[in-house]
Amino acid sequence: MSALNRARASLGSVLCPTIAKMPARADTDALTSLPDVQVAAIGDALRDAGFGEELLARTEAIVPNQLDRVRLPLVRRALRAWATPASVCARLFAYEDRVDERDAVAALGAIAYAALRDAGMLIEDADGLVARVRMMPLGGLMFASDEFSAEGDPVMGPGATTQELARAMGAPRGRVLDVGCGAGSLALIARARGAESVVGVDIDPRAIAYARFNTRLNRLDAAWDVGDLTEPVAGQRFDSVVSQPPFVVRPEGFDATTYLHGGARGDELALRLLGALDGLLAADGRAVVLFDTPTDRGPALGERIRGALGAVRLDSFVLAATGLSPDQASVGYAAAADATLGSRYHDLATRYRDHFDRQAITGLSHILLVVVRASGAPRSVVLHPRTLRGYDAEGIAQLQRDVATAARDDEALWRSRLFAAPGALLVQEQSLTGPDEVRTRVAFTRGRGIEQELSDTAGLLLTCLRDEPLVSAAAQSYAEQLELGTQAVAAEVLSFVRNALIGGLLTSAE
Repeated sequence: MSALNRARASLGSVLCPTIAKMPARADTDALTSLPDVQVAAIGDALRDAGFGEELLARTEAIVPNQLDRVRLPLVRRALRAWATPASVCARLFAYEDRVDERDAVAALGAIAYAALRDAGMLIEDADGLVARVRMMPLGGLMFASDEFSAEGDPVMGPGATTQELARAMGAPRGRVLDVGCGAGSLALIARARGAESVVGVDIDPRAIAYARFNTRLNRLDAAWDVGDLTEPVAGQRFDSVVSQPPFVVRPEGFDATTYLHGGARGDELALRLLGALDGLLAADGRAVVLFDTPTDRGPALGERIRGALGAVRLDSFVLAATGLSPDQASVGYAAAADATLGSRYHDLATRYRDHFDRQAITGLSHILLVVVRASGAPRSVVLHPRTLRGYDAEGIAQLQRDVATAARDDEALWRSRLFAAPGALLVQEQSLTGPDEVRTRVAFTRGRGIEQELSDTAGLLLTCLRDEPLVSAAAQSYAEQLELGTQAVAAEVLSFVRNALIGGLLTSAE
């Protein structure tokens, strides 16, 4: 995925439209006033049509790594050629294409079609029938939201970063809070996965209106409230908190948008939320927060996050993947606002880029932060994986267990049995021009782990640990190959083991 498309995806869209005129925002009052029987008919029609994530995966594979404006004609062409009920739904609700009324009725059924027409969600213009609401599948559910290009301050539905959070969230139990819930995607996915109850809060009343509609659309139950960050749930405790606060930088003179801008640096709202977590989390509570933050010359990332959490007993696990450069972010944010790439795009791209310079922001980190109650002295772990792909709920839980193993005292760690992490590779590369030039590095096929180069002795130690799961036995083998005593290498071995556990190279799970 290109930098531009990644920027757009992080803002919640699959494809931005190429039409110059921004569509009017949907009337959420009309949508939420639909009777339950009509809402159920809409959801059933979309499911029966086969409009799901598999279809969108096919369309997103068409001319990948290109600008959306370049891809869109071929995406629409493919959907028209497929000519299935699912492709008609995708044209209407995902790619803002015009369709014939006859095709829409055939795909949706008369009841669902009439309900959407009555609510003003489907309208007819000179070129055909067009949707004024986006419908997107995720996690086996369906979510209505505004089109990304809608005028004013649109409500965002699920996008690429929603998928990242949904993977990291897993199947939470107990009470779940979704802060800045937008159209309610994460809260409803949590409820569908078995959460006892879910609550969503958002400062935008239209977001809550969409969330309530989506609750009925998916035949679930949830509580929703309007307010700034966590104010509506002050004094309440939750077993799980999940949030993707707005994290786009806001240049001076820009009107703030609730779904997009997180402050001058982009991370101000996210850091405010971290300061509220101690008062939200239950005794065994867990928070998962996704946002972008500058990788500038300011305080170290771990210090900034620890400072935002406050002097409280909370462990923090920071997974900081490489984010966009200022150039990439400026292009992506501007193109998301003006998909025609016209004069407005040129102005916005320049203003965003100037703002990055004024803020001395040289790059962005894409952060997945997990916060849990500390059982002892609070721990802060900061890792810099290449991507967040491998850090689903299971991977995060294993990371927490491995960090706990790394924190054991020397004697306990010396007696531990450790194993190579699944998907970890020891790679040796030899130069074709210099036979003596050999590089040893570690890589990961599953995405979870810190890729790095190893010295010759570190590579030898790693093979010893692979062959001898007991740390003390591996250390003895390593020492013998170096013709040293075991005690002479003990400190080196324990240090390597601790770093390898935290970095995802070794694991305590067989």
